Amino acid sequence: MSSDNKQKPVLNPALRLLTPQRPTPPRGGGKSRKDINFVRLTENIIRLQAQIDNVKQSYTPEKVHAGNVIFFAEMYEDRLRPTLTPDDIFNTSRTSSQLVTSTRKGYLVESALESLGILKEAISTAINVNTQVDISSIKSIKSFDPVTLLGEESITRIWDCAFSFNDDLIVYKSFSFWLMPFQSEASRLSVAKVFKKTADDNVNYN
Repeated sequence: MSSDNKQKPVLNPALRLLTPQRPTPPRGGGKSRKDINFVRLTENIIRLQAQIDNVKQSYTPEKVHAGNVIFFAEMYEDRLRPTLTPDDIFNTSRTSSQLVTSTRKGYLVESALESLGILKEAISTAINVNTQVDISSIKSIKSFDPVTLLGEESITRIWDCAFSFNDDLIVYKSFSFWLMPFQSEASRLSVAKVFKKTADDNVNYN
């Protein structure tokens, strides 16, 4: 990089391979039969299975990292409580899936793409009380993409609202971003490689 380029303002993105872990649910209490919403349970079993099929079909190869994907589990608003964290259905030992972090409306979940069938079967055959609580608490399961993250905000609008500055020659945009927060080390390395290749292909270092 030339000395001239060193004088130019540069973007300072905040890169994070992992987001902070979800808060640990408080000790004591726990899920019980009274937490099962039976009105929702049967309908959710059918709907969530279909949504898992849609999720599996939606992931193109470039969105799969070391065999793993991240999807979004949206919770009903009345179930957004630490004591009702859906860690019985999203559980590595039972369904080969795991909670990654909480979001404003639910949770990001990591799973091997080929293991989504295990999750689907666990939902269809659920008899355990804790699992039934989780199923009746999950509003939807969706693939995770910018539309899911941004909601009604468009990428164009966010870009237009970004802080701008210039050096009398070039106008710069200041922004931060994060990479998909996989827990699997192999998946994180895969994301990093894709990011590096994208940067190498699109950033002019001259």
